[in-house]
Amino acid sequence: MMWRARIVSAIGIVGMALAFLYVFAVFLAFQPGFSGLTYLFVGRSDRELPLFVLSALVPYSLLMAHLYLRTKLGGVFLKHGAVEDAITYTSDKVTPSLMRSSTEAAFHRLFLAKAYVRQLRYEDALKVLDGVVAVPRRLKDDYARWTLEILLRQENLKRANQMVEKIRASKSEAAGCAWAAVAELATRQNDKKLFDLAWKNANWALPANHPRLAFTALGAARRFEIPPGGDDATGFLTEIPGAGLEWAAMRGNTEPHVLADARSKYVATGLTADDHNSN
Repeated sequence: MMWRARIVSAIGIVGMALAFLYVFAVFLAFQPGFSGLTYLFVGRSDRELPLFVLSALVPYSLLMAHLYLRTKLGGVFLKHGAVEDAITYTSDKVTPSLMRSSTEAAFHRLFLAKAYVRQLRYEDALKVLDGVVAVPRRLKDDYARWTLEILLRQENLKRANQMVEKIRASKSEAAGCAWAAVAELATRQNDKKLFDLAWKNANWALPANHPRLAFTALGAARRFEIPPGGDDATGFLTEIPGAGLEWAAMRGNTEPHVLADARSKYVATGLTADDHNSN
């Protein structure tokens, strides 16, 4: 998968080289003895489309593509299940620098944290998210959602409750997932008022069959007597595999062969014990 990173780097190198070449050519175009180059850039009349504009578009487009791709590449690795590659690529890019904006660094932090979550390294993931100086506005929902998801897996309900006020009602998927996580938090605390608010906001933002809703609904079905959502939480369990045993136990599968974190093992054991006692 790292060949993708090499391609992104190559695009940046070519774009930068063409940009320098363009600047040098413009410099020569205004020097004595380079009239041919001058006419090539600015044209001989107003009816000619100046090459000056077109030639600038090529390096500009390549550099913009490079910046976009290198910012989102960690997410591409995760989408294809290349967790180690995502960690390798993002781990040294989480700090802003002269060549890296704070927004780009924040994206790398987000992808790195998500990669750690897939490895059940919750402490590392939380440190990465907490290490950001200021969360860019466009990523506030994502940071709130993933901080909350990690806190839920750690059973840190005190801080999870403090996160609730940071989540806004929005149609974005990240905000919807955050509210679904809040609904899970409310279920654990038997807080019907908070659950109703969170469930309404989550359903407003997410489609009815969204995997995060499915996971939350199954956990809340007994306590709050809501109808179960969809029966497919694959997307959620791909992002947070440590919850796999919990999902299996809630569905009545007491002998699953899935990855499980401490929270999932604890809850699954309690669920199977409750089922056994009820029989």
